[in-house]
Amino acid sequence: MAEWVIATHLIDDMFPGGGPTENVGGEQVISETGTPAYVPEPESPGFFGTWGVLVLWAVVFGGMWFFLIRPQRNREKKVKEMQAQISTGDNIVTSGGLFGQIADVGDDCFIVEFGTNRSLRIPVLKSDVVGVRAPKMTPQPKEMPKELPKEGE
Repeated sequence: MAEWVIATHLIDDMFPGGGPTENVGGEQVISETGTPAYVPEPESPGFFGTWGVLVLWAVVFGGMWFFLIRPQRNREKKVKEMQAQISTGDNIVTSGGLFGQIADVGDDCFIVEFGTNRSLRIPVLKSDVVGVRAPKMTPQPKEMPKELPKEGE
C-alpha cells in the first residue's frame, strides 16, 4: 500500500490541479490495468442542452419557412389567380418567351394563336403562361446625323 501512495503522489506532482489520479466522489478511480485513471466530471450542458438545441432548430426552420417557402407560395397563388382570369382575346407570354393571343380556353390548356397574322394555333398548358401582356413592337426612331460627312474627309 505504501508503494501505491508514493506512486499517486509522484503522478499528482506531474499533473498539478488533479490529473490522472483525481478523486471522484471521494474514491480514487483505477483503470482495468490497475493504474490510476482520469475521469472527468460531467459538465452541465448550459443553455444548449436538449431543449436549447430543439429551440435552435425550430428557429432555423421557422426562418426558412418565413423567408423561402411563404413568399414562393404567395407567388404561386398570384400566378394561379392570373391564369384563372385569362379569357379569349387576351395577349399572353409563355414560359418560353413566345407572345400570342388566346383563341380558346380549355380545362387545362389554352389554344394560343402565334405569329403576326395569327395563323398558327397551338395548345399551351395553363401552367406555361407566365404573364398577360402584348409585345412592344413599335420600333424606336433612329437619330439621323445632322450633317452628312463630306467626301475626302
